[in-house]
Amino acid sequence: MHTRLSIMASFIERLPAELLDLITANLEATPYGSFRLASRLLYLTTLPEFRRRFFSTIKSSLNSSSLTMLVELSQSHLAGTVKELCIQPRRRPKLPLAKTREKPFFRGKSEFLKAQEIAKASKENAERELFDDFMNGTSLELRVAPLSTALHGFFNLTLIRFYLIDSLAVQGQMFKKSSCIEFQSRCFRLILDAILTSGVKLEEFSMAEIDFMRDSCAIVPHHAFKLPTPYLVTLSDAFHRLQSLNLCISATYNGTARLPGWEDGISQFISAASELESLSLHLDGPGAYSRFTLPIMDSLARSTILPKLKTFQIQGSMFHEHDLARFVLQHSATLSDVSLAYSRLQNGSWKSLLTTFRESLNLQRFSLIFPMQGDDRLTFPDFDNMWCLYVDTTDQEEDRTMYDALTMAIEHHEIGFEQDPECEAHYDSDKDPPDAPWPTHHQIESESE
Repeated sequence: MHTRLSIMASFIERLPAELLDLITANLEATPYGSFRLASRLLYLTTLPEFRRRFFSTIKSSLNSSSLTMLVELSQSHLAGTVKELCIQPRRRPKLPLAKTREKPFFRGKSEFLKAQEIAKASKENAERELFDDFMNGTSLELRVAPLSTALHGFFNLTLIRFYLIDSLAVQGQMFKKSSCIEFQSRCFRLILDAILTSGVKLEEFSMAEIDFMRDSCAIVPHHAFKLPTPYLVTLSDAFHRLQSLNLCISATYNGTARLPGWEDGISQFISAASELESLSLHLDGPGAYSRFTLPIMDSLARSTILPKLKTFQIQGSMFHEHDLARFVLQHSATLSDVSLAYSRLQNGSWKSLLTTFRESLNLQRFSLIFPMQGDDRLTFPDFDNMWCLYVDTTDQEEDRTMYDALTMAIEHHEIGFEQDPECEAHYDSDKDPPDAPWPTHHQIESESE
C-alpha cells in the first residue's frame, strides 16, 4: 500500500523521513498535525516522529477527567510511545467557582476566548475538587485504579515525575502550608499505590520537573515514608530496576511531633531501590539548615548500602562529619559524583572531610555549594568562585586532577568570612501550633480572592 502511494507522490512526499523531520522540527502540535493531514503518504511517513515528539512525554493531573484521558491513551495505539509521565496536580485554586461565575468574564469577548475561559474555569474546578477530596480523605482509593490501569498500559514507561505546577522550592511556599504539604503527601501515596498495583518497572522516579532549584517540584513530609514492612517488600520488587531517585522531603514538618523512627522510614524507602545509581535528596529547601535533617543522614549512614551508587547529591541538609564520611566510604568503590549544596557541617571540619574525599574516593565530579561549618561560612578565596567549589575532571577545560583540586581546597579555604547562625525553618500550620500531636487534620476553608 505504501509503495502504491509513492508512485503518484509529490516532491515533498518523496523526501526521506529524516529530511521531513528536520523541516518540521520547529512546528507545534497543531500545525504539524495539519501538515500530516495533507496526504496519506505524509501521514504514514511522519507518524513515528509525531509519536516520539508529542507522545513520548505525557503530562497529567490526578483529577477524574485527567485520569480518564490517561486511561484512554494507555489503551490506544500510542501507548507504547509513552516513556515519561509527568504527574502535575495544582495547589488549590484560590477563586471559588461561584465567584468565577459572578464575574462578567465573557462580556465583549469572542467565542474563542469564551471557550478558553470556560475551559480554564473547568480545569480549576477539577483541581479544586481534587484538593478537597484528598484533604477530606475521600476518593483516594477510587483514583488508584485508573492510574494503575494507565501505568500498566504504558508498557515502555521508564520515568515518572511528580511535581506541583508553579511551585518552586526557592520561594519557600511549599514548606509553609501544612494543607499543601499534606496534599502532596496523599498524592505521593496514591502514585506509589498505583505503581505497586500496575506492575510497572521504572528506571527513574523524580519529585522535580527538571531541576529542583529552578523548576516546579513536590515536597513530601517525612512521615509519608513511614511505610509498613510488607509494603516496603512489595516496593523493593517494583523498584528493582530503578536507577535514579530524586526525593524532596520536608524534614521540619510538624516540628518535634513525629512518629518514632521516622528517619529510618526514609532510609528504608531508599534502600528498597537496591539498584540505584543516582540518589538526590533535597531537604527543606535551600538555606533552611534544619536540625531535623541530622537524623536522616545518620540513618542513611547506618543502614543504607547501594552497591551501584555512582551519583550522590544532597541539598539543604545539616550533618555530622562522621555520618557523611561513613556513607560515602561505604560506596567508595562506585561513587564518582558528589554534590553538597547549602549544607551545614554541624560537628567535625570540612578540612578533615575533604581529606577523606581526596584519599578514599575516586571522584570525577565534585561540587560544594555555599557550605557552612557550624555558624561560619566556608569560602575558597583562591578559586574562581569563593562561595562554591566545582571540579569536573571529565570537562576538557579542567586542567586539574581531582586530587590536586581537593588539595588546593583543603589548604586554601577560609572559615568565618561571614556568619549565618542556625535558624530553624518553621512551617505555617494553618491552624495548629508547631508541636501539635501527629497527625493533625486541617479544616480546608475556601480562600478569599
